[in-house]
Amino acid sequence: MRRIQWSSKHMAGVVAASIGAIAAVSIVTHARGALAQPAASAADYVFVDGFDAAIDCSPSLACAAPAAGKTCISGRLIDAGSGVQLRASFYPGKTCSDGAAGGPCELSITAYDAVDYASNPTGATPLASIEKTLDGCGRFRFANLDPSPFGGVAIVTDDAPASPSGDAHVSSAVTRNLAPNTSVDAVNAVATTRDTVAAWTQSAGNPFGSFSFADVGVILFGFEVGTVPRAGVTVTRNGSAAASSDFYFSDASSLQRLQVDPALAATGINGAALFAGAVGSSSYSGAGAEPVGCTWPLVMATSIAGAVLFVEFNLDCQP
Repeated sequence: MRRIQWSSKHMAGVVAASIGAIAAVSIVTHARGALAQPAASAADYVFVDGFDAAIDCSPSLACAAPAAGKTCISGRLIDAGSGVQLRASFYPGKTCSDGAAGGPCELSITAYDAVDYASNPTGATPLASIEKTLDGCGRFRFANLDPSPFGGVAIVTDDAPASPSGDAHVSSAVTRNLAPNTSVDAVNAVATTRDTVAAWTQSAGNPFGSFSFADVGVILFGFEVGTVPRAGVTVTRNGSAAASSDFYFSDASSLQRLQVDPALAATGINGAALFAGAVGSSSYSGAGAEPVGCTWPLVMATSIAGAVLFVEFNLDCQP
């Protein structure tokens, strides 16, 4: 279904026209079935005002050098199911605190010490920052952020307390090592809808009975060479494959991550995998489809009950 996205000029014209006439506006919504449709992509939106140039959301909100003893982290929000960068329905060129509405502006984004969040996701204490920015393009930045006591920062998304969508998302986290006086940019954080989790669970054949992937705690892995998702990779834990815990996607799009095929033993065209119930911290990597002379890196990770942890392997090596 195509969605109309009104630009600021068009809205101004509507207001002006309403002074002399009363117009009836019909807002059409789509029905939600047992398995809802995936999140909208940029192609689903029609900009009705041809006079306004489309907002370019590709430039990043880069970090400046942090103050002494502080850190900085910036990046963008991606929908876990569609793979599309989130974008506000109204005024995407503004920040969420200055007029942008919908999309990323219906979410909360919080920085935590990674160990604190993993051990107590509902009671962890947020790290303080001098500036926290989230804009209508789905770009975020925590500037002059207090350093993590253990060196790892978790960026966590969930529904904002007053979100008109209600409880539409599950908590989703991405982590980075971040020492004092350093910064990191271009972090891909994910937002995961409950509809996406339902699609994963149902297409996988409900492997956890009445529980979902998020309920048991799931790691969403992404394998890329450069910026291209890599097919043919099997997730390894502590050096070995774990066939009872890993799941792979059969989606035809390299961006989309919705349809799990329990018969697959390696990544498909989207280069993505799910790993469920990874209790305790373990080392994870990949096996297969590496460029000649290259190996997938190792990361330490653990699943978090009630949440999605997003881990990217980006292989940019020269054999």
